[in-house]
Amino acid sequence: MDGSLVIEKADLLDGKKKYRCICRDEMDNESVSSIPWGQLIVTEPTTLLVPRIRNTVREHHFKVGETAELFCLAQGYPMPSYNWYRQEGTRLQQLSSNRRMQVLKSTLQIHKASKMDTATYICVANNSAGEDRTHLQ
Repeated sequence: MDGSLVIEKADLLDGKKKYRCICRDEMDNESVSSIPWGQLIVTEPTTLLVPRIRNTVREHHFKVGETAELFCLAQGYPMPSYNWYRQEGTRLQQLSSNRRMQVLKSTLQIHKASKMDTATYICVANNSAGEDRTHLQ
């Protein structure tokens, strides 16, 4: 399982509910819940809709060694795809998953965060109608 929530044939009522992920460790049966709760945005597609990034916290604080998670949820039609970048001066470095970092569509996870991970990260949500971006620290 990759932690994805799939709702087939979503309807407007699904957008009135809140969702959260609960991870359970099979070794000690301990569970951890996601923070914050997630909300599904359901619209009826009639025309192309440029992505709009919603509900982003722009500044994050994590302790050294923790897993840092940055979220970027966009509404658009067709469903947006996501790209993550790290700003290095005037240059943007596109991020991809590796041993310490996972790019999971609208979520960027940095495992065992260190002071070297302190930076401005940019999430770009795009589809055939256009794009939106946000800067997160």
